Amino acid sequence: MIARFSGRSAHTVRIKNKPTPEGYKILSFCDAGYTYTFIFTSRIQTHPKIQQVSDLSKVGNEVYHLTSQLPIEDKSFNIYMDNYFSSIKLFKYLREKKIGACGTVRTNSANFPKVLKVNKKLDWDTLSGVVVNNILAILWMDNGPVTMLSTIHQIDNKNENWIERVRRRPRETSTNAAKVRAIFGTLSKKTLPIPVIIDDYNHFMGGVDIADQLRGYYGTQLPKGHYPEWRETRSSCVWCKYLVKKNQEKAAKNLPQSQLYCIKCDLALCYNKESSNCFKDFHTYREDDD
Repeated sequence: MIARFSGRSAHTVRIKNKPTPEGYKILSFCDAGYTYTFIFTSRIQTHPKIQQVSDLSKVGNEVYHLTSQLPIEDKSFNIYMDNYFSSIKLFKYLREKKIGACGTVRTNSANFPKVLKVNKKLDWDTLSGVVVNNILAILWMDNGPVTMLSTIHQIDNKNENWIERVRRRPRETSTNAAKVRAIFGTLSKKTLPIPVIIDDYNHFMGGVDIADQLRGYYGTQLPKGHYPEWRETRSSCVWCKYLVKKNQEKAAKNLPQSQLYCIKCDLALCYNKESSNCFKDFHTYREDDD
């Protein structure tokens, strides 16, 4: 998760193409949108409460710190993560602590099998696997190569380790055109088997994204610098104007007038007992709210 902050701080990060590209980075442990635990991270120092395991990287130690807070004495747990966190050393350490793990992995990750590093195009739906230190590493060709690690899956029995799901027809490249045409024909989607490891990852991943989305709906502060100011001049409320246009209503003769302005946006917005809080609605609106 990223807690938005654009001020001066040595601890903040900038990640392009993220919904919140700048702020404090929070590693979170979530399930179905519920946050079990979390820690703030920093670019310049390690968290003082994190135990440093010599065989693990900084990120690996952070992941293990979160998982160590689970009640593993009473229950068993399987955790899922993306390729930023996954590594063979981390999965091996978690396995020793009786915590299952599954996730996508980068091919340049330490000890990842060279035989699974794709240097040329393979046929669509090709599945290969190698066991390294009791960790299953796989390569599966979907629309592109998918590389994963797991301590809780197998791939050797197709009847037990595959499940049928609706799949989209991939692009017909020179290497897979004949096979794709034979399977999909003219259909853009078709129910076909996929490895259980892929299906489980698709199903169980996303808890952090859901939790972060829900957290964003209930910010405790207005965006930086958006403060109300009382002025002598009255102007029509821009939010009321927007709602009239959005609902395709005829323009009202007397739209609400306001003497309250946002000092950053320099716009008039309602804020009184008779109408809704347009000042808040204007600054917290998202396009996906529709």
